[in-house]
Amino acid sequence: MSLKNKDGAKSSKPGKVRELPYGLKIQELIIGTGPRAIHGHHVSSTSKHLLSSSSPTILVHDQLKVEAFTGIGMKKKQVSCHYTLRLENGKKVDSSGKKPFRFRLGVGEVIKGWDNGLSGMRVGGERHIIVPPRLGYGSKSMGQIPRNSTLYFDVKLVDAH
Repeated sequence: MSLKNKDGAKSSKPGKVRELPYGLKIQELIIGTGPRAIHGHHVSSTSKHLLSSSSPTILVHDQLKVEAFTGIGMKKKQVSCHYTLRLENGKKVDSSGKKPFRFRLGVGEVIKGWDNGLSGMRVGGERHIIVPPRLGYGSKSMGQIPRNSTLYFDVKLVDAH
């Protein structure tokens, strides 16, 4: 599989699945050319959907480099994206629909797999993100999502400001 930029031109880099710490997997489908999604200033330890605050937050820079980050002192970043969520059996359980989903990246408004999986992505880009249970909902059931589920997201970043 080859990567494509926003204009459809092929990249020489293969769209291999990259496994990040804690089992998060990312596959670039299209590399965007717009502003980059940057993590917020901290991760809330009070969110019921997150791991403890002692777990490092993972940042992806320049689509390749991964580093641990404590999250102190960075500017918050509002992002908007379209997404489809499927379970391991392929069943679609959620999507953004016609209106993009908006949240502040890196401040615990979404599951850690999303905070980490969208970090470093550019507007116009598309990713396939595989979120293991410990970075998703863990042992909790959430609507149609059974406990301890691996989550399969297809995400398109439409705005970052």
